[in-house]
Amino acid sequence: MWLAGGGIRQGYAHGRTDDIHYESVIDVVCMCGRYATLLHALGLNHRQLTFDHKGR
Repeated sequence: MWLAGGGIRQGYAHGRTDDIHYESVIDVVCMCGRYATLLHALGLNHRQLTFDHKGR
């Protein structure tokens, strides 16, 4: 409900999983990419909210 109007489509599935639905096999997205997309939908710049620590 709090994502209403943020550009997130209802019922959208991205990519495919293996036969037993355990791992993603097509169009895999890392966790940091998911958070960046969510923050972008909320109108925030993810690069201003993070900092590099020893190259990580």
